Amino acid sequence: EKVFTVNYLKMRDHVGTMNTSKKSPEQGYRDFDLPVAHLSSNRDYIPPKTHDTTEMARRRELNPGTLRYEMQERGLVVARTILNELTEEEARMFASEILAKALLNSSWYSYAQRRTDVMRRRLKLPIMLHDRNRDAGLLYDDTKSMMSRVCDYASQLVLAHEFMPERVNVRQHDVGRVMGNVGLRLGVYSPVVRGAFPPAKRNDEDLPLNDWDMQETVRNIAMQTLTDARMLAGQMQVHPSVAQLADPYSPLSVHWYRNAPGSAQTAIAEALAA
Repeated sequence: EKVFTVNYLKMRDHVGTMNTSKKSPEQGYRDFDLPVAHLSSNRDYIPPKTHDTTEMARRRELNPGTLRYEMQERGLVVARTILNELTEEEARMFASEILAKALLNSSWYSYAQRRTDVMRRRLKLPIMLHDRNRDAGLLYDDTKSMMSRVCDYASQLVLAHEFMPERVNVRQHDVGRVMGNVGLRLGVYSPVVRGAFPPAKRNDEDLPLNDWDMQETVRNIAMQTLTDARMLAGQMQVHPSVAQLADPYSPLSVHWYRNAPGSAQTAIAEALAA
């Protein structure tokens, strides 16, 4: 018997219309469109100034905006290290829920903000017909691999912003898209653990999997995660983003330290020290 069921209401996104995720005639929802309007500009995170003279001189040599991309890359590496280190289910669930929100916000900044073309802000929902996505351990492992890929893309974006400006838009698109897809996968991790979907191992007498119902649940989880990502600024005073994980004193890092279970606290401390 399921110990947890998802009972998310269908809700409207921040611009007042239902999310128009793509659904084929034969299948459930496959795509998730980030809204044009999501985060207010008065709560954007601003990287702190440095008092180190060497770092000050280095920053002065950077192109405007490169520091932001550097911090995003560093924050993604911290997130990847955290996910790789965690083994306890409670800690994994906490990290997945927080990182899902930060990644979707960061994806929106890179991938959807001020973009009116829906195809330029479309993400891919996890397909729950795939057995691996209904197995919490395999879902987690696959998501870690995707996190490594987005770290590589983020590194390429930093280099492009400094030395290949003609490649910045392409690299930013790649980073934003994969960050969003990783965020959607992390968003379903806790529901999978709690039994919101049929188990990966099934018996012959089990009822056939209902793709429509499962993908409806996945879409509702994505919409709720996006809403929660926006609402978390009420607690933190800034919108959570992965760049903040590069700074141990950022609002997101402080929120993590104050609320995370013990092993997740240890993981972020070790990741920042690496």
